[in-house]
Amino acid sequence: MASTRQIWKAFAAAVGAELREDTAIRGISGLEHKVQAIAVDDKTRRVVIVAAEADPRMAALVQVDVQASMPEARVLIARPIAIDISLMARKMLKPFNVGEIDFDKARQFLDQLKDKNQDTTNALIGPLTESGATNIHNIFEKVQLPAVDQIVSVISQASILPWQDILEIFNESAKSGTLNLRAFLSRDTIAADLQAGICPIPLYNFSESDFDLFLDGRRIDECRERIKSLGIYQYFFPPPDQLALALVDEGIGQRDAILNDAKMAPEMGHPFGDAEVVESAVEMKDLVDSLRDKKLIIEGEFGFEITPAGKSVRGLVKFSPREGFVTKLLNRITINFSPTDLIK
Repeated sequence: MASTRQIWKAFAAAVGAELREDTAIRGISGLEHKVQAIAVDDKTRRVVIVAAEADPRMAALVQVDVQASMPEARVLIARPIAIDISLMARKMLKPFNVGEIDFDKARQFLDQLKDKNQDTTNALIGPLTESGATNIHNIFEKVQLPAVDQIVSVISQASILPWQDILEIFNESAKSGTLNLRAFLSRDTIAADLQAGICPIPLYNFSESDFDLFLDGRRIDECRERIKSLGIYQYFFPPPDQLALALVDEGIGQRDAILNDAKMAPEMGHPFGDAEVVESAVEMKDLVDSLRDKKLIIEGEFGFEITPAGKSVRGLVKFSPREGFVTKLLNRITINFSPTDLIK
């Protein structure tokens, strides 16, 4: 447990919070939620919870339950994910450049494995041990995530697989056919977290040196830069320019609405980070004009719209952990909107 605590202590420090001893927290429901870590930033009244839930929707419900029990605080949820089996499959099949597998060829391949053809086995497993990927042993040994929850997570990820077709491969009397894996291979494992408005921590993208960095715990600036590179830090400290651009991309086109909605971020416990696409000295009131001057948005008949250049910028960050805050903010905006506003 010492290594686990050290990793989350460094993570908490990197997002401006201080780790607490507790690994359980009670919500307004009276339920006690077991978590990986709890960290607090007294200055901004943020409570950062590293959840231990296998399901992102359950992690989001933990956030709601705990937030209701401490209305003066701002509760933020992150959820570590140990395994991405779609990513593993993509690495495995990348050398073959296939999204479909012929039954007959698959059976031949399995026969080769039975014969302990080492070259074939290495061709299959080799891509999983590239230096850029973290091995599962490292994750479970150093982070010590609840095994049952991670098994449930893997089962959930695997639910999209065409299991009936897969079983046909092992049935030698079955007719010939193909196994279509395209939907599974294109699956985005963190998409459900982003839709739930929480911050996924894709531990499968951490290298062994990353774990050593967080275990060391003394180079917090380096820890911060590493989670920035993964788009995690920006969930906690959203860049105002990227946030405004995201709001326009989501159809919020009026200048006042863009600025007012973006200004809600610090109120929700997400202080602004550094600007990324406009000059850092740009004031909030000039943010929309700066994005327009950069040709990332354009003013149309019904308000501002995102340009192809803006969509390109969004494409670089849209599927990273930071995007969970955009969903969280949009959900807040929707809640604040009343149907009676339409008839005023």
